[in-house]
Amino acid sequence: MVTENGAVIESNSSLTEFRQFLHEELAIPKADLAMVIEKRQQSNDPLAMLLWQYGFISLEQLQRIFDWFDSQAALGVKHLLERAEGKKAKICPLVAAFR
Repeated sequence: MVTENGAVIESNSSLTEFRQFLHEELAIPKADLAMVIEKRQQSNDPLAMLLWQYGFISLEQLQRIFDWFDSQAALGVKHLLERAEGKKAKICPLVAAFR
């Protein structure tokens, strides 16, 4: 799991979605994003903050990124809850059988 400023990005597909969001929604050129990724000191350095520090995004765009992280986190929680409910439904009949 990669943490981006308090938001969790679970997998490479989520990281790919984040890069797509940056490119498609915020119009950040792929070359700029590649340069920032290359300049990162550590793999967990927050891309959003680096993009802002290098002047590739405005504060408004930074806020949009944080909003995107929040929405992704909410979707992740919803998914986990749905999985937990599914497991609960499968387990309950077994528990009832042993009562």
